[in-house]
Amino acid sequence: MMMVVAYNENEGNIDRRSSSMLDYLAGRVFSYTGMKAYQLTMDIQKSTMCDMSTLLSELKCPLTRQAVLAIEDVLRHEKLPNQKAYFRYSRVFDPGYFSNLQTKKCPALVYLLAKTYKEISTSTSEASDPLSIYGIRNVGDRLKESLDEVAARLVNKISKSTVNHKSHQLQAPHHHQHQPFSPAFSASNRLRPLIRPTPENQPAETQ
Repeated sequence: MMMVVAYNENEGNIDRRSSSMLDYLAGRVFSYTGMKAYQLTMDIQKSTMCDMSTLLSELKCPLTRQAVLAIEDVLRHEKLPNQKAYFRYSRVFDPGYFSNLQTKKCPALVYLLAKTYKEISTSTSEASDPLSIYGIRNVGDRLKESLDEVAARLVNKISKSTVNHKSHQLQAPHHHQHQPFSPAFSASNRLRPLIRPTPENQPAETQ
């Protein structure tokens, strides 16, 4: 099923109605599986239109560093113009992809992001409460108190961030050395040859 969704979403071989149906039935459920930290980061940026570099800089500390660096890598190697987005389903196909973004490996970051998103969100539905994420249930009370303070400062910081629609492309921090981009780094490019068009990958035409 996921091969059907991933292939047709990225190759654009079906009509809009069929594409919307696939997204509703499976895309929204399985995309970004095991990447809650990344998903919440993107939700916050989209909701506030804050500068992504500023947001990631504010999120980074010794406790969250590895996961934030993983988010930076996704933005550098996957979120590129005209780049296929197979990476959205990468952890469904192979849990080895983006393992540092698993909630169990970065519960503090996910809690911080969830708290921040709850503060800026207009939704009051209990079902949509990001703090109900199962993987952060064991974050200790003392750590939660500290992270709540950080979240409050972060909300204040990003509310003052200047919106610049042309500056959301992440630039590499000077203190963190990255290798030059190569398609080999891209999970989407590595997964694409494995998800070949077959009769099974073609959804039935809607009437």
